[in-house]
Parts: sequence; structure tokens; C-alpha cells
Amino acid sequence: DAPSDGCALPAFSADIGRAGSETKRAYEDAIDRIVDVIIRRTGCSGPTAWAAVIQCIGAVIVARALASEQARDMALDSSVALMKTLLKGDTADANASPQIISK
Repeated sequence: DAPSDGCALPAFSADIGRAGSETKRAYEDAIDRIVDVIIRRTGCSGPTAWAAVIQCIGAVIVARALASEQARDMALDSSVALMKTLLKGDTADANASPQIISK
């Protein structure tokens, strides 16, 4: 409801996609830090933590683009419910490192 008070990652994701490698590296580092926090707090695997971050960023992007409060709430609430289920169900291999990107 207040994008100016929310996470900047959804707001800048598309622009960063067109940016240079240094900016992309900084964005990736920010995502990595969030992923690490999720792994430590939930015990989920690395790939699950990556999926959670990506899902949340996407949900916020979509919710910010919707006109009605009801639709925004549905987008965000359903994403939160999905993430709670995902993170609760994945406690195996908490030290796994996602092989999504190569550094």
C-alpha cells in the first residue's frame, strides 16, 4: 500500500536488467544477502530460498501494478501463503548452494 516505504528491489529490477555488470553485481549481492537470511532463519535449501525471494519480488511488482486494493491484497496474501507453505516444507539440505548462477 505504500511503495515508498517498501522494498526497492521490485521497483528497480527491470531497470537493473538493462544496467551494466557492476550494477547487476550489486543487485545480485543484495539478493544473495536476503537468500542467506532466509536460509539461516528457516533452514530451507538454497534453491528454495532463491525461489522465495524471486516469488516475493514478482508478487510485489504485480501488486503495485493492480488498480484495486482487493486485487493487490489477493496478490500479496496468496504469495505470502505460498511462501509460508514452501518454506515450512523445505528443511532438507539447509547448506545447499543454488546452482542458478555462476560467479
